[in-house]
Amino acid sequence: YFEEYINYYAPVGFAHAQTISDIPALDWSRFSRVILAFNAEDASGEELAKILAHLKAQTEVIVINFARYEKLIPMALHETIVQVPSSQSIAQMVSAQVLFGGVPVYRSISEEMSQVLGITEPHYLPKIRLGYSDPERVGIPSDTLQKIDEILKEAMRSYAFPGGQVLVARKGEVIYHKAFGYHTYERKRAVRKQDLYDVASITKIAGTTLASMRLYEQGKIHRDSSLASYFQDASYSPTWIRTKDTFPKVAFLETIEELRADTTRTFSMPDTLNLGDSLVIVQKWRRGHGETEPYSEVFDIQISDLLTHTSGLPPSLPVQYYQQPSQENLYRKISQSSFDIPVARNFFLNQNYLDTLWNETKSLRVDTPSYCYSCVNMLLMQRGIDSINQASLSQYLRDSFYQPLGLQTISYNPLQ
Repeated sequence: YFEEYINYYAPVGFAHAQTISDIPALDWSRFSRVILAFNAEDASGEELAKILAHLKAQTEVIVINFARYEKLIPMALHETIVQVPSSQSIAQMVSAQVLFGGVPVYRSISEEMSQVLGITEPHYLPKIRLGYSDPERVGIPSDTLQKIDEILKEAMRSYAFPGGQVLVARKGEVIYHKAFGYHTYERKRAVRKQDLYDVASITKIAGTTLASMRLYEQGKIHRDSSLASYFQDASYSPTWIRTKDTFPKVAFLETIEELRADTTRTFSMPDTLNLGDSLVIVQKWRRGHGETEPYSEVFDIQISDLLTHTSGLPPSLPVQYYQQPSQENLYRKISQSSFDIPVARNFFLNQNYLDTLWNETKSLRVDTPSYCYSCVNMLLMQRGIDSINQASLSQYLRDSFYQPLGLQTISYNPLQ
């Protein structure tokens, strides 16, 4: 039970020792932290203290003592000790939650224990994460939750889906978590609680919007600012994406020179330039920093319009061309040379097309603002956020939210 509940919070490896003397032989230096759980009634406190000193010389150690508290006397000055009254199943479950803040800790010990261990100050550790509890503890009868089983089983019998899982949390306590059925109707792989799910458009809320809210709180994003305010320049491409320009340089430079020669020229109808594998829609040009550069109306859109889907952008990107696995210039089944952008398992995109996709995005037509739910809005928000942080959105969210909250299975790029 102790191991099961620890794994609800963090990916922890386990090693078992039958005797105290087996512990030092294990290689502890490769771990950043060791949870040392004792249930050694036959070992002396001095022997345990010696083992603890050996481990502390290599890494950080937390002690969980399932034995009598007298065993702690030689270890009383150790920084982190959890004394558990017994090793029964409920004690194992609660002690694992104590370690990760799923259960609040009130230190109230007997006068005898206080004197023996030299501990007199009362202490309180608040609950900071979801805990695990019986439904009745938060006012829900267990019989009510059993109806979920019936609903899921009926749905699977009706072929609504081959399998799934349900988690119910109330008042900070997980009171129900079960897995049902299989991954597919072939019934080859059963659903497990550890399975990952593609949350699709929920990514906009659990990722991009979350990051936008944090940056807004910090004053790094303003709702009435244009997207251009957050880019180094109109041709910005994130530094961690290796881009190789797919434009034929000579033809493209000649086109720019022609436009430079006629600085008054505007385009009432977009001109389309087909340059190699790139499709560039040139609507108008402007001068900036002493050079002529393509002007994109996309960068004039306000942040508030992107977040509320009122930008005037189309619902999606024109990516049909890039969704043809048979195109040998686009994809390979194995990573090789420039084909090293993982799209799916055994499916790698040619990195030379990253800047092409970005230029097509910048060239999108912006209609009169009105509500239109669009993936493009959030793709542009992500690019803006990356530009502000000079780091990828996935890294920013992992460091700012997911890891601190212990959300070990929420992430981008699951194949990594």
